[in-house]
Amino acid sequence: MKMILMDKLLLPVLLAVSVFAVASLSVVSVWAEEGDGDAAAIFERYAAASVKIRVVDEASGAKSVIGTGFFVNGDGYLVTNYHVISAWVHDPEKYRVEFVDRDKNSHRLQVMNIDVVNDLAVARVEQSADQYLRFSDRESLQGTRIFSFGFPHDYAITIVEGTYNGLLEHAFYKKIHFTGSLNPGMSGGPAVNAAGEVVGVNVATSGNQVSFLVPVEYAHRLYDATVAEGYQPPESFVQLVAQQLMTHQQAYVADKLFVTQQTVEMGDYRVPTAPAHFFNCWGSSSDASDGTSRHTDHQCSTEDYLFISNSHVVGSAYIHHIFLESLDLNDYQFSHLYSSKFSHTPGGLKADADEVTGFRCQSDALLHNNLRYKTALCLRRYRKMEGLYDAVFKLAMLGDSQRGMASELVLSGVTFETAVETSRRYLEAFSWNR
Repeated sequence: MKMILMDKLLLPVLLAVSVFAVASLSVVSVWAEEGDGDAAAIFERYAAASVKIRVVDEASGAKSVIGTGFFVNGDGYLVTNYHVISAWVHDPEKYRVEFVDRDKNSHRLQVMNIDVVNDLAVARVEQSADQYLRFSDRESLQGTRIFSFGFPHDYAITIVEGTYNGLLEHAFYKKIHFTGSLNPGMSGGPAVNAAGEVVGVNVATSGNQVSFLVPVEYAHRLYDATVAEGYQPPESFVQLVAQQLMTHQQAYVADKLFVTQQTVEMGDYRVPTAPAHFFNCWGSSSDASDGTSRHTDHQCSTEDYLFISNSHVVGSAYIHHIFLESLDLNDYQFSHLYSSKFSHTPGGLKADADEVTGFRCQSDALLHNNLRYKTALCLRRYRKMEGLYDAVFKLAMLGDSQRGMASELVLSGVTFETAVETSRRYLEAFSWNR
């Protein structure tokens, strides 16, 4: 699984990018149309536009999160990742957001705008920026050398040289595959081309020089919206998160999943697969160690997820089919085994109890396409974002004492209406081969 690049005290799994801050330098125009691609020259020209960002706990006065940002104009506007400042978004009375300059002086930042779907934020400091970067308006070619800035593990400003390797294939929202060693402490830092133009924003890593950037087009779009005439920051950023998730689930789930049905054969059944182009699918089959049963698995899942807070990750979706058949079980033994496959608890849904309620389920028995099903639709409500739920839809075929098909659809961050309609479309895709 991809790791977000955020350093957080007491939470080492989530990591963040630190960026180098600017004190008082004379304004330098360093935007060459073309560059020589030398890392030392790139560092000298452009490192000072990046700044270290930290989220400070007001009660203790100590840093809670460290991340990175980079200035994008001379008026003190900078770009970073949403996840770097998310603790403040969810509890602005408890935290403050700062950047640290070269002289280790702290300056309060005002969060101006966020894009939770693309993990971006725009903030502003009440002073001019002596050096800043511009957004690239040209598409990079695969294999182009690019350079990422940040503070790995809260060390000094660092430059990482790597390769632009295009966009991820199985993703609804674009992510750049960066072949370079991003590390904790680098979230929100800029990745620039040889001309010093920003081509992406550091966001996550899978290790082994497999890292990910948010394409610059999303940062540019958020910045333009923020500096547009008449724009005002929202009174509640949490409500803005909820609004953006509502829009996201409509585009990601309601308008996309199972609209065009693709199926695969499993035993006596045809079942849905690859609900949309941004799903990745795997399969396996095996016999029980005692030789009494055989089960075949088919799974499809998204590679996208949305970081909401340290205790809440949404935006994932997956399906899981199990075709189970008896090799040497009596009817009672098979029924017990089959029932256990229907009732297992869904995985992959991360949220603490203060973020979501418990699941509530409604069970039913249905006849559809000459198949009898046992079904259950289970929902849990988001406590802080009204109208959003996690949903689990389960079904099991009935009527055969020696074989069966159990299936599960898991959605997160969706409305009640989307959960019901997507479950209906899911059910429509099942059929019997006999």
